[in-house]
Amino acid sequence: MRMRKWIYTALLLIGFAALMPGFLQSQQDGAPDAKISAAADDAAAFEEELPVYRIGVDVSMVSVPVTVRNADGSFYRGLTQKSFRLREDGKEQEIVFFAEEGLPTYVAMVLDISGSVQPGWGAIKYSTKRFLEQLRPDDSFSIITFNNEISLKMDWGRKTDRVDAVLTSIYCKDNTKLWDAIWVAATQGFA
Repeated sequence: MRMRKWIYTALLLIGFAALMPGFLQSQQDGAPDAKISAAADDAAAFEEELPVYRIGVDVSMVSVPVTVRNADGSFYRGLTQKSFRLREDGKEQEIVFFAEEGLPTYVAMVLDISGSVQPGWGAIKYSTKRFLEQLRPDDSFSIITFNNEISLKMDWGRKTDRVDAVLTSIYCKDNTKLWDAIWVAATQGFA
């Protein structure tokens, strides 16, 4: 039923988008040219009366965010300022300030537990656990499962000590409701 509402809403919006240019053109066709011309003349006269100001700024520091990965896709950690060279127009620039930092990441693990994935569930469980163990302490994650039902198995948190028990308690069965699971993951609140 929800999917039908989404489809009808999308079709309605597409219809409005298709009709809007013609509607706007008909509204403009009925407007007198004299009013438009007078408004343009008033705006031009007002702009001529304003003084022109220019603002100049010397920039002494530019932030250059960098992510470095090795051949297998994992992140290099512990790089120092000496590991980098910065050039502008071929001329080496001095790196005055260097910091290794990252922003907290929110990861919603949405796992298919329908009957079709049962043969590969061991690999899915292992990969999920290893992925979550790689998150930084300030990152948060949740675990959502779906088959013919959607279930929030772990709400937003940072500790991975319960992940193994949660994943072990999951049984793969039934059919798949992928789009509903994505909806739950996208609409639930962040901690």
